[in-house]
Amino acid sequence: MGYLCPKEGQKNILKSEIKQDNNIGVNIERKQNMLIELEEKIKTVQEQVQEKLTEQLDNDENKHEEDNNETSEDENNQ
Repeated sequence: MGYLCPKEGQKNILKSEIKQDNNIGVNIERKQNMLIELEEKIKTVQEQVQEKLTEQLDNDENKHEEDNNETSEDENNQ
């Protein structure tokens, strides 16, 4: 099983509590709103992480291309 961030853990707990509360007739509106907000935060963080990873991969790829070009130029100059 993969790593779950703390927010994912909170999300799972809220889902479980909502299900239990609903089964016993407790008002679940507050927890449902908390769950919606938490899911939005998780989505935002996931998007930010994806963006940073994409930037890093692009930077690494560009660096690798620059290194290859320098190596080719050095070999041509010898």
